[in-house]
Order: sequence, then C-alpha cells, then structure tokens
Amino acid sequence: MSSRNRIFILIIAIALSVVSISAYLFLRQPITPSSSFLLYTNYQSPETITNWIVDTDTGKKWEVGKGLATGGWSPLGNHLFYYTLLPLPTEIWVSDSDGGNLHQVFDSRNYPDLEIKDLDWLSDKTIIVNVFDIKDNHAYVYLLDISALTFEMQNPGRFMRVSPNGQFWVQWTGQDEYHLTDLDKNLTRLSILASDFYFFSPDGNQWAYFCDRQESSSSVCIADVGINGVTNEHKIADVETPVRTLDMWWSQDGKYIGIQTYNRSTNETRFRAIDISDGSIVYDWTFPTITTRNFWSPHNDKIIDFDGLLLNLKTGEVRNFFQDINETVPSYIVDWRMIEVP
Repeated sequence: MSSRNRIFILIIAIALSVVSISAYLFLRQPITPSSSFLLYTNYQSPETITNWIVDTDTGKKWEVGKGLATGGWSPLGNHLFYYTLLPLPTEIWVSDSDGGNLHQVFDSRNYPDLEIKDLDWLSDKTIIVNVFDIKDNHAYVYLLDISALTFEMQNPGRFMRVSPNGQFWVQWTGQDEYHLTDLDKNLTRLSILASDFYFFSPDGNQWAYFCDRQESSSSVCIADVGINGVTNEHKIADVETPVRTLDMWWSQDGKYIGIQTYNRSTNETRFRAIDISDGSIVYDWTFPTITTRNFWSPHNDKIIDFDGLLLNLKTGEVRNFFQDINETVPSYIVDWRMIEVP
C-alpha cells in the first residue's frame, strides 16, 4: 500500500472518530428540564398588583412582573406578557418564561389616537390587540411584533378567539358577522352567532363547541378549522341530564374535553372529562366552583378554577390551592403550563 493511500485512510479514520465523539457528546447533553408552572396574581387594587409563579412539582415560588397585570404564557411558553392597569396610558411588557429579562415593547403614548381594549398572544413573537380609534370612532385589530417592536393595523373589527397555532383568529367585523382571518388578511366568513362559544384545541387545528342545545340537554361537537373554513363537524357526546352547561376546555395534550355543568334540580356543579376519540366520560366529579374560567393541569391530573379551587381528577378530592400555599391576599389564577426552564 502506497504512503499516499495510508495517509488517506488515516485521515478518514480520524474524521470518523471525530464524528463519533461529537455525536456521543451531543447525545449525552442533558435535556432541558420542564416544570409545571402555575401563574397567579395578587389583586387588592390596581396599585398593589403582584404576580407569582409556583413550580407545582417542587413548591418553589417567585415574583414576576411586579406592579403589572399579566396575560400568561405565549403559545410555546417562551414568554410572558404584562400590561399596566393604572395609570393610563397602556404599556405592554414582555419577559422570559420564568419572569427574567423584563422589558417594555409598547407604550400607547406613542399612539395618542388609539385606545387599547384587549390583547392576547397570537404566537410567541406576536401579540394581537383590539384597538379603538378615537379619530374615526371605529374598532380595529392590530398586531404587535415583540421582536421588531412594530405595531400595525390588520383589519377593522375585533378579535374574539385566537388559534394556538398562531396562524388565524376569529374576528368580529360588525353587524353580527364573524370571519376567520390570518396574517395575510384573508377572510373566511363563519356561520356562527354571538351567543356561541368555540374552544380551540391545543394545536389550533380543531375546535369544540356545544351543539344541539335543548332545555334539558346539550351535546358536544368537534370540527376541523382552518383559514379556509370549518369542516368535518360531528357530535362526540351528549349531556342528557337536566343541566346547564357552563364552560368547556381542552386538556393540554388534546385528548380530552372538560365540561362544567350545573344541575338545576340538585343545585350541583360537576366536572366531566370526555375522551374525544370515542365520546366516553373518563372523569365525573362534583366540583363546587362558582366561576366559569378553569385550567387543566399540565399533567392532566387536576383542574383548578379562577379562584384557586383545585379538583384532583384521580380521587375527586377538592382543595383550595391558595390555602395550601398559605396565600392570604385576594388572588386569582392566570395560567398553568409545562414550561422548559431556561
């Protein structure tokens, strides 16, 4: 074998060794840990508002966004947004998922003719905002890019529901008309009523809603939804008891839909979880909540309401979260998510 061939083989062997070592070291890198973070707010007055994150896996607790109201985590959980309650005008702030790197991304003093009415996450880099223009007396939807710090008008009207995939939202456009609209300003008309509520799945590609409403029963339906419209509408379950349906929300893995019902004859509120694959009821517990805003835990084993009432889905035990953590200040739950720790 010539010396040139030996050198060539040696180079190949070294290269393969480097690749193998690099792959081994890469695979040995620790996976970014995730934690079950619950976000809640102390609220006695607009001047005394404070926000807290609790790691419900470890019990660790810390304050975030001091003096600002918070709207919860972005769809991928990478950011939190905050906003001022008082004094007006509105400021919008953003932080990392754990509350660090807090910085301002919007100040309404730069837009004296616009009033901020409502805001929500559209994607991890975009906040969708309902705006009222004082000069022309009309409502508009604006998009705030938190990276480029741009604030641009999208369409007349106001957003009602936002898809978690960040691609489109439900928009009221006036005179009881509703449309799906996207970042390219496409509009697809919807045949829905103002009294109807539609609840997006975690991936944003489906929504659930109450259908076939009767005086003593309701049904739960699911449909595929995208900017081109709503398709494959179908019923998955009936609620046949004499109840009034109060709320609906998806588990964070998208496998179940939770519904809150109130039975007029027994004066009882219950939580039921429906398996979307076959319509079977997997949980059915008494849940004496008085709110209609609820959150499913990241581990899918608990439900917590706006006031901190906590239902264990495995046992049916009901506790008060704020009492468990010795929180004495009036508070409310904002969000509960599985968050990757930076």
